[in-house]
Amino acid sequence: MTSLFNHYSRKLLLAAVFVFGLFTIGNAQVTVSFSSLSSSGDEDAGANLPVLFIDGNVSVPTTVAVANNVSGTAILGTDFDLIDADTIIDIPAGIYDGTNDTAIDLVSITSDPIVEADETIILTLSAPTGDASLGATTTHTYTITNDDTAVVTIADVSGAENGGPITVTVLLDNAVDGGFDVGVSTADGTATIGDNDYVAVTNQTLSFAGAASETETFTITLGGDDKVEIDETIAVSLSNLVPATVASGNINVSDGAEITISNDDSATVTIADASGNEDDGVIELTVTLDKEVDGGLTVDISTVDGTATIGDNDYTAVSNQTLTFSGTVGETETFNVSPTADSVIEPNENLSISMSNAIATTVDVA
Repeated sequence: MTSLFNHYSRKLLLAAVFVFGLFTIGNAQVTVSFSSLSSSGDEDAGANLPVLFIDGNVSVPTTVAVANNVSGTAILGTDFDLIDADTIIDIPAGIYDGTNDTAIDLVSITSDPIVEADETIILTLSAPTGDASLGATTTHTYTITNDDTAVVTIADVSGAENGGPITVTVLLDNAVDGGFDVGVSTADGTATIGDNDYVAVTNQTLSFAGAASETETFTITLGGDDKVEIDETIAVSLSNLVPATVASGNINVSDGAEITISNDDSATVTIADASGNEDDGVIELTVTLDKEVDGGLTVDISTVDGTATIGDNDYTAVSNQTLTFSGTVGETETFNVSPTADSVIEPNENLSISMSNAIATTVDVA
């Protein structure tokens, strides 16, 4: 009796083990894992995105949970989205070969023009149901590589020499995450510090918050004077870029600008009236330059008949006699008019002096 019971007990136990074994094998026919531990791709291209590799045959309702780990620096809903808004991924029935051919997409990247640091998405797998069991790779880190750039430009500008400081505008085209500082400096062009044309700006810091189309300004103080000179230029450059969070190589600060100081001074050449007795010899006339003229100038002097005439032999004509001015303020040059002495009793006579053919070495002549 005991022997027979033991015999049947063993057979029932073996049958139970066999049936349980079949049930366990039938309930985990596929493995689910990420395609790799990590990958990366440019923000705009969205390449090499993480996918689920399914290996095996799915015959019953099967799911797996995909969670976004908040320790990643990319923000869900801003930098990327899960293709299935529900974090529970349904795995349709079918035969899967564990390759990209039968993989399930998980993520889409949101492209934007913002210059930012590379960002990470960290995904984890858990809670398989149905035919699924987790494979070896249950965590994936995807790096969104920044592929945006920003350019900082300086606008050329001009201002009158005696019109006060010149304001220079610096423009950022695209947004830069975290903002940045950049230094701005002036350098001599045709305008020079040594000639007191302007006050130098040396590595003045401009701070950008990082907004698209943001502008910052700085001023250049001019050294106004009374010298008549050509328009002069100052060079402006950027340097010492310090971003808060992004790579320096993503912000282009190679642009420069030319600042033009427009001359607003003028000079006048005048001839002083003079008189002399007919029989006392030559009459000397003085020509005066009132302000400094850069590079100097020449001007021609000629006599013109008044009541005194060449035809009546009252004086000797002066025709296009050239006077040369070096250009200093208050400078004078002289020339002579020779009256013709005679014994005729006549009233006082006059003649006029004209100037023509003014030629300046460097500046414009009106």
